[in-house]
Amino acid sequence: MPVSFRRAMTADLPIITTIYNQAIRRGGITDDDQEATVDDRQPWFDAFTDHFPLWVILDRHRVIGFVGLEEFFPHPNFDQSAQVCLYLDNSVQGQGIGSTALAYVDQMAERLKIKTIVAYIYAENLPSQKLFAKVNYKYQGDLPQIAHVRGEWATIKTYVKNYE
Repeated sequence: MPVSFRRAMTADLPIITTIYNQAIRRGGITDDDQEATVDDRQPWFDAFTDHFPLWVILDRHRVIGFVGLEEFFPHPNFDQSAQVCLYLDNSVQGQGIGSTALAYVDQMAERLKIKTIVAYIYAENLPSQKLFAKVNYKYQGDLPQIAHVRGEWATIKTYVKNYE
């Protein structure tokens, strides 16, 4: 499926929240265990900048997902590092769109002068681990039982891509 990308706008926040809530309902994908409201997601949305942008993924004119580069750590020494987030609508998963979105991030990383991108993936989220490994993110190790989600301790796996 051919897709396109554009910078996310405030008007996109309701559909972004809907897609995010799909991931919450699936479990083991997000840090949240309760569905979010648009108001809940507004501070997260507002944190994106020209240097750390959020894009929506479009099938024609319909938003089917989002991908963004979030600030990795709030210190100037980390301005060339980012954390990636990627969420797709349930209806389009498994169609290669995740790979296409991460290829787009590769292109944009060069323009944004991003040298390192980190992906934090819950241990039970095997499809995301496979996706990031497939597009040359290197597995760097576990953060064992670091998050308490849905009453359980969860391990996060770290994947990293460095750009020269």
